Amino acid sequence: MNYNHGGDIYGNKVNLDFSVNINPLGMPEAAKEAAKRGVDLCTGYPDWEQRELRSSLAQYLDVPETNLLFGNGAADIIYRLMQVLKPKKVLVPAPSFSEYRKAAALYGADVEEFFLREEDSFFFTHETEAGFIGSIEELSEGDVVFICNPNNPDGAVINRDMLLRIYDNCEKKKIWLIVDECFLPFFSNEKQYSMIGTGNHLIILRAFTKIFGMPGLRLGYMFTENHDLLQAVRNTMTPWDINVPAQIAGVAALKDHGFIEKTRITVSRERKYLISEIRKYGLAEKIYSPESEANFILFRVAEESTDLKERFLRKGILIRSCRDYAGLDERYFRICVRTHEENLRLINEWKSL
Repeated sequence: MNYNHGGDIYGNKVNLDFSVNINPLGMPEAAKEAAKRGVDLCTGYPDWEQRELRSSLAQYLDVPETNLLFGNGAADIIYRLMQVLKPKKVLVPAPSFSEYRKAAALYGADVEEFFLREEDSFFFTHETEAGFIGSIEELSEGDVVFICNPNNPDGAVINRDMLLRIYDNCEKKKIWLIVDECFLPFFSNEKQYSMIGTGNHLIILRAFTKIFGMPGLRLGYMFTENHDLLQAVRNTMTPWDINVPAQIAGVAALKDHGFIEKTRITVSRERKYLISEIRKYGLAEKIYSPESEANFILFRVAEESTDLKERFLRKGILIRSCRDYAGLDERYFRICVRTHEENLRLINEWKSL
C-alpha cells in the first residue's frame, strides 16, 4: 500500500520533518501532561459518550453538544461518512486532500474532480465558483461535495459568502456539502470563514491534530445540525473509539486559551520569514497563496530541481512532494512552518543545495 502523505519518519532517516502541517509549538504542555495521566487511567474503558470532552468542545465552539461527533481523527470520519451516505457521485476540487477521493471510491462512488486553475493560483475566483456550481447542478439528491477550507496543499481560503452560495445550491438539491476546516483555526479571523452552524445538509470536519499538535492521539470531530446523520455515523463506530489519553488531552488543550493566539503569532511571523527567504534567494519559481495564514506553503520549482525531496533527505530533512495530488506534478512541493531555528536551518540547507 502506498503512503501518500507527509510524516513518513519511520521509513526514512529524518532529523527534521517539514512534511507535516502540525503546530510548530507542538502539543500544549497541559494537554501533554493530561495524556500522560491518561495512560495511568487506561486500566479502565474510555467514556463512550466522551462527556467531558463533548461539553468542553461545545462550550469552546459555542454550539449544542448534540451537534458534535468525535472520531479517530478527521480521516476516520471521512470514511465513515462515505460508508453511511453511499453517494453515487462525489465532487472534489483538485488539487486537494487525497482521502476525499479515496474514501468515496472505496464505497463505490463515481468521483468527479473539479480542477482548479494554476493561473489563478488554485483560488476560488468568481469564475471558478460559477464553474463549480455548474458541476453541482449536474449532481443528484444524496450526492456529496467536498471542500477543504483553507485548501491543502496550497492554503487558499474561500470566503463565507462564496461558501454560502455553494451551500445554497447544494441544499436546493439535497446534496451533502462536507467542508474540511482542519486548518482554519490557524487563521486569526477564522469566524469570517467558518461554516459551523449553517444548515441541514452541511457537515463540518475539524481535528485536534493540526492546531493542537497531537496527530498521534487521533482525535477529530464533525459538526452538523442533522441529528439523523450523526446517529447513523455513530452506529458505524465501536463504543470505545476515542481512547482515554486522547479524551483528557483534548479537554486540557481546549482550556489553554492563550495557546492558539501564540500559535497564530508564531506561524504568521515564521511564514513571512520563509516566504521572504525563498524569494530572496530564488529557491522556487512560484509560491502559492503567500498571503494565507495556513501553517504550510506550496511552491513550484524549476525542472532541474524536481529531486528536491531526495536531496533534502540526504541531509536528514523531509519535505512533502506533491506530485501525487491530482492536478500537480513533480515540480510541486509543500513545507510546513516550524520554529525560527528550524526554519533557518531549512533555508541554509536549501541554499547549499
